Amino acid sequence: MQEPVTWEITVNGNTYTAQAGQQIKVSLQGSSFAWSAESPIDVPINAYVTYEYVAQPQSGTVTPSSPNVTVNYVVKQTYTR
Repeated sequence: MQEPVTWEITVNGNTYTAQAGQQIKVSLQGSSFAWSAESPIDVPINAYVTYEYVAQPQSGTVTPSSPNVTVNYVVKQTYTR
């Protein structure tokens, strides 16, 4: 049985994890915080194929005037054995 695919984001030094397809919501008090998303993520499809997903964007800053971030993961490469 294949393990669930997870992804993580780091905000203000704290790491949050979710399964693929799930959102991560973080509530922070303060001015602005740097964030970064885990990237790339290798996902084995079967014994022969692995997809490499890359976060877009991979990092940034959250501010009170721009408190929401959307990170999309896209397939960058497919590896075969």
